[in-house]
Amino acid sequence: MKNIYYFTTLIFILFVFNKCAAPPERDAKPYIRHNYIVLLDLSDRLIIEQDQPERDKYLVNAIYTAFEQKVRMGMYFRATDEIKVVIAPQEGSPIKAENFENDLYINMDRISINDRKTFEKERRERFSSTLDKLYSESVFSNEPDDYKGADIWKYFKEDINKDMETDSLTKNYLFLFTDGYNVVGNQQNKLLEVKDKYSSLNIMLLEATPREGDLEWDSVMNKWAAWFEEMEIDNFILEKRRAKDKTVEAIYDFLDLKIRYNSQANTH
Repeated sequence: MKNIYYFTTLIFILFVFNKCAAPPERDAKPYIRHNYIVLLDLSDRLIIEQDQPERDKYLVNAIYTAFEQKVRMGMYFRATDEIKVVIAPQEGSPIKAENFENDLYINMDRISINDRKTFEKERRERFSSTLDKLYSESVFSNEPDDYKGADIWKYFKEDINKDMETDSLTKNYLFLFTDGYNVVGNQQNKLLEVKDKYSSLNIMLLEATPREGDLEWDSVMNKWAAWFEEMEIDNFILEKRRAKDKTVEAIYDFLDLKIRYNSQANTH
């Protein structure tokens, strides 16, 4: 009996010790990663609208700041978010997308935990300088007729599935930079069908410029809305070209991020 008593007492002491010594349980809530896709229309809109390349770069860098903020919210070690800039296909363009897209793609899941914070500034500077070079080479002529329409339809038809993540713990955001014309490249009067559905994709169309006075805006934007709805995209915003800081506010509202953008602090 005495041995049983001692054995029972020992088990009880070990149980209490293990409970006291065990580290507190971490929050089991899964990390929701964000996948930011920036799709650029580098057609004649770059020379038709005043300062368009500078505006585009300002806004893309603001999106990159949102990406960085999301990484910090994950305390770096949890972050698996990614951002990529892709170029809409454009017939006759001298731009070789592969020369730029590698340096405009960052996947935190592929970066060692020790390097995530340490090299944050270097990643940002490389991203911004590559963006500068891309736009410098994209303005290759002062004649609008030298530029062909960006084929956004082709991107949706052939490439977007490669850039999206389909798991349930990822939110996909597509920021589409375009003036709103030539919805499907050269086929201006016809929306070509995309059979795939993208209910998990959140889209923000930025820098649209159709006129509002003669109802052109309604006509053009209604086509975009119908096209997105046909692909079962539930969450999309059509943002007109306006004061760029107002556009940044709209971007951060879209992402539900409460941050302020300082262009001087976030570019090289």
